[in-house]
Order: sequence, then structure tokens, then C-alpha cells
Amino acid sequence: MLMKHLMGLGATAIMLATSINAAQAAWPEKPITIYCPYSAGGGTDATARFFAAGLRKEFGVPVNVVNRTGANGLTGHSAMAKSKPDGYSIGTLGQAIGLYHWQGMELSYKDITPLVMYNFDPAGFQVGPSKAEFKDAMAVIEDLKANPDKWTLGAAGRMGSWGMAFTKLALDFGMVPSKYSWISSGGAAPSLTELAAGGIDLSPTSLPEAKTLIDAGKIRALAVMSDKRLPGFPDVPTMEEVTGKRIVSGAWRGIAAPAGLPEDIKAKYVKALRNIWESEDFKKGMEKFGYGLAWMEGEEFDKFLVENDVNAGIILEATKGEAKK
Repeated sequence: MLMKHLMGLGATAIMLATSINAAQAAWPEKPITIYCPYSAGGGTDATARFFAAGLRKEFGVPVNVVNRTGANGLTGHSAMAKSKPDGYSIGTLGQAIGLYHWQGMELSYKDITPLVMYNFDPAGFQVGPSKAEFKDAMAVIEDLKANPDKWTLGAAGRMGSWGMAFTKLALDFGMVPSKYSWISSGGAAPSLTELAAGGIDLSPTSLPEAKTLIDAGKIRALAVMSDKRLPGFPDVPTMEEVTGKRIVSGAWRGIAAPAGLPEDIKAKYVKALRNIWESEDFKKGMEKFGYGLAWMEGEEFDKFLVENDVNAGIILEATKGEAKK
């Protein structure tokens, strides 16, 4: 009798294990949601839709982009992070993930499963007609240090990617970032228009965003915060070439899932996302929008997110003195 009971338990265990393995092997079986923290039609939304189309082909299930906007991306990042970690909810990830907990909000890189970084756009360093006498970035930096009250800067929010890039540069050169007047706008486009009109003096947006006005001679690009010159802007030197300091900063985008995502599903995502990122269709789409291709995964991306978090705290404290642990 005991033997029969034990055999029955063994059979049940085998059936359960087989069922679990079959379920894992079958993933995905239903639609996948990609949460985008920013508005439809924007750059992050566009890249999310590139990946959605690619994942449909990779996994053979519907993949839908859901825009959850608000609170500097907090709404969308939270929607992803608080989803069930079963692989059916992922989201685009940006620099703001390093800010939230410093601002007293309960969300950080510790609440997600990082998958990949797929994009990096270095910040530029552009002046407008109000500062037409400046021909190189070092001269601008020296004047910024000597006369902080005579400069007005602008881009999107001060704690957006471009504002944070300027603050990083300012700290590297011993400036006090809070001394500078910063005009926040609805994004790079309106700030560049204001720069060309003389309403602000300097904007650290990306070079592709500024290309039309640079080509028209209405603003001047003095440097780019990257390791090397950009292919589309061979005449614009890196900040290191001009100043001797290696300054790499800008906007980046990645993809993540909720914390606790099973390792086998994570591996499937990373493989599929890399296939999409390496495809000609994806490269053409990124080129159309002027977005730079960059790739990180695994320990490299994990380390990057830790550094991003530390830098965000330093930058927030330097600009507002409101950093919190």
C-alpha cells in the first residue's frame, strides 16, 4: 500500500515538473506589452515601436506599445516595474530611472530586471547668435566660470538628459551649476529655436537634433560629449579634444522588465532584442531619427545602471540640493 502511495506521489511530481517545463518552453503564449514612459510620437515611443514590430516576428505573438506618461517618466517606469514578472510586460528605460529615489520616490534600478541598452546620444555644446563671438568650447567654459550671470542656458528640464549633461560638465570644470539660469522647454526643438532666436545663449542638446540649424548657420556646434567624433558631424570635435578632459554624457535608452523575471525568459529577450538591434530595418529606423546605436547587456549594463544612479544623485544635489537617500 505504501509502495503504491509513493509511486503515486512520484508520478504526480513527474507530471507537475513536466507541466512546468512545458509551460516555460511554450513562453510566450499571449500578447506582450511594452510600456513607454513618454508620449506617442516622441523618440522613445518610436524606438519602442521598432522593437514591438521586431518582437512580433521573433516571438510570433502580438506586441503592443502602451504609453503611460507623466512625472518625468515615473508613471511609465512604475507601470512596468510593478507588473507581474512573467515576461509579458517590459518597458523602455531611460536616464530618469536613476533620479526617482533621490527625489523621495520609491523606484530605482533595484526594482527592475535590466535587459539591454540599445541607444546613446551624446550631448552637444551649441551657442547661438547672442554668443557668436565664441569659436571654441574651451573659451565658452572659461567665460561660463568667470561670468555665470551673463549666460542663459536651455533645453528640456534641468534634470532631463541634456540638463544633466551640462551639470556633469560644469562639475568637472569646478563650476557651481545652480548659478546658471536654465530655461526649461517642451523639448530640444523649442529650445533650439530659442537658441537660434537669441533668447538663450547655449544649449547642450544632441547634434542630430540641432543639425538643421547648424547647417543653416543659425547656431554653432562647438563640441560633442562623446569618445569620438560623430560620423555625421566630422568637423565637430569631442570635448576631450578641445579641453583635455574626457566628458561623455547624454541621453540613453534601454529595455527592462520587472524585478524577478525568470532567467530563461530574460535570456530569450536579450537574444531577440539583439537580433532586432542588428537588423537593417532597425538600423535604418534609428538613422532616420538620428539616434545613435549603442549596446549593453548583462553585467556591463548592470554596472552602468549603478553608475547612472550615483551620478544622478550627485547632479541633483549640485543643482537643487534636494538629493535624498
